[in-house]
Amino acid sequence: MKQIKFLSLSLILIISGCSQINKASDFITNPTAKEQYKRDLNISDELFQIWENSAETVFQDSVGINLPYAETGKFFPKGFSVYSYEVKLQPGEVLNVDVKTDSTGQVVFIELFEKIGDSTNVFEKIKTSGFRKKRLSFEAHKKATYKLVIQPEIEAHTPFTF
Repeated sequence: MKQIKFLSLSLILIISGCSQINKASDFITNPTAKEQYKRDLNISDELFQIWENSAETVFQDSVGINLPYAETGKFFPKGFSVYSYEVKLQPGEVLNVDVKTDSTGQVVFIELFEKIGDSTNVFEKIKTSGFRKKRLSFEAHKKATYKLVIQPEIEAHTPFTF
């Protein structure tokens, strides 16, 4: 009986040690929220690539919105849904994005891109929400067009409100 308790304690120490190694490694390598998601949830390369590719399609369309803006809907598992919106901001304006779901465990990724040039369809990523964060705040320092991208985790199955 004592031997089993000792093995259980050893297992807990090993798991705790791996978590500390990941935190130390993250401090040095600074992985993106999506990279942490892939690693921490042990998502296969193939599934992750399909999910990532679905996010790339947002740069082919333009849904312009005026602020303030709200939307409700439902995320579906393996639906690979991605929501994107273009918004124009003036210097000093603040964009606050808050995603609410019925579960605190749902992972949602929020990314903000700035349009480069007036006539191109090229965007540069300027801000992302942190891993397991459902909020993003950004203050514009210049007049520009921005693309807001909201992407739920692969297995998300919950109502949402932006």
